[in-house]
Amino acid sequence: MRAKAWCEEKGIDYRKYVIWATKQNKEANREPQQWTDVTLVKEGLGRSEIRIQ
Repeated sequence: MRAKAWCEEKGIDYRKYVIWATKQNKEANREPQQWTDVTLVKEGLGRSEIRIQ
């Protein structure tokens, strides 16, 4: 079920829900992202793996 349909079913104003959800997401993601080096290693035809260092 999509958020808009869920809001309609619960009698919630979808626009207010989106504003609230956006605020919650921003607060949850305040910490900067941490990146890692990723190496793609191919072993034969059609077979590969990703190694996180």
